[in-house]
Amino acid sequence: MVDWHPVPEGEYKLPSETNLKGLIVVGEDLRYTLEEVATATTLTADHFLVVVDTSSTNITITLPASALHKHRVYTIKNIGTGKVTIDANGSETIDGETTIELTLQYSYVTIVCDGDEWFIIGGEYVKMEDLLREILDELKTETDKLKEIKEQLEILK
Repeated sequence: MVDWHPVPEGEYKLPSETNLKGLIVVGEDLRYTLEEVATATTLTADHFLVVVDTSSTNITITLPASALHKHRVYTIKNIGTGKVTIDANGSETIDGETTIELTLQYSYVTIVCDGDEWFIIGGEYVKMEDLLREILDELKTETDKLKEIKEQLEILK
């Protein structure tokens, strides 16, 4: 049996050592925090869904130390036209990189911590620019090859 502890405003809080294996919620949905930010922010345990308004500037969102946030999940969404840089704490990484960027409007990423580092577990348009650059480079290479072939055919005429 789970012991619920009342907290202000009629909310309930589980004790920190509660095992939730097999938990089924009946009735009210679980609620998550949603916060909109428009300045550089370091995330805490109070954050979950973070909407970043980059309409007027690029913004950096810094993750907390992974050792203190095992199993923590964050979803970060860029709702503006600027860039959101998500910066892992110190030398920690997100999928092997110290930072990731959300440069497209409405792009988002969901990350989870294993206690040592952060992992991308979902998102839209995450790292899309890198992929598009690779495709563009490949197209340029193929175009150059086609030009070479055309020049050789012109010589043979």
